Amino acid sequence: MNISVFKYLFISFVITCQISYAQPAKFGNWMVYNGTINLPHKLVSTGEIHLRNYNAIGDIQQILLRGNIGYPLANNNHIVSFGYTYIYNEDYIANSDLKKSSQENSLFEQYLYKFNYKKAVLLNRWRLEQRYLAAGQQLRLRCFISINYPIGKQKLDPKTWYFCTNNELFLKNTAELFDRNRFAIGLGYVQNKKLKVEISLMNQALSTNNRNQLLIALINNL
Repeated sequence: MNISVFKYLFISFVITCQISYAQPAKFGNWMVYNGTINLPHKLVSTGEIHLRNYNAIGDIQQILLRGNIGYPLANNNHIVSFGYTYIYNEDYIANSDLKKSSQENSLFEQYLYKFNYKKAVLLNRWRLEQRYLAAGQQLRLRCFISINYPIGKQKLDPKTWYFCTNNELFLKNTAELFDRNRFAIGLGYVQNKKLKVEISLMNQALSTNNRNQLLIALINNL
């Protein structure tokens, strides 16, 4: 499997996406591109594109664009950064096949700590978001932790499969503190030092309901 195969699969998902209107399926699909590039003066920048569907593909739930600029500390294991997120939503109206659209803009500050424990690669991220919603402003704190564990090898070298799992808790500054929780578990493959892909099953739990998603992520260090 080479780079062209990864790109072909990911682009094919995006191109074949067409908007449809029906009650949301019980199982959705999220596709993610994550690209990181090194900048002058030790700065690093990460950009993300998320295409989230209510169903396997075609029934758009959300389009998310996010970017940040960070500064590494302590041998690049710690990174502090700030960034901006734009979100376009298509939410179903209750008891209806109709949708309503909305937009969200947010600024955020972030601290990321990456370290190794034996064969495992662990990452802990804290993010504080200042959200600008149609209903007003909101603060939200996100705590994310992930574990990548190589299968059959000592580390995440090229041509290595790995087990991946993560959990992210969201808390907001409202009367109801809990916003949501996302838990994912799956497999990843390291193509080379610049490219890897992950396929996971994710459950997103809100205070009123929860949904399962197939999460496909292409991670690119440019």
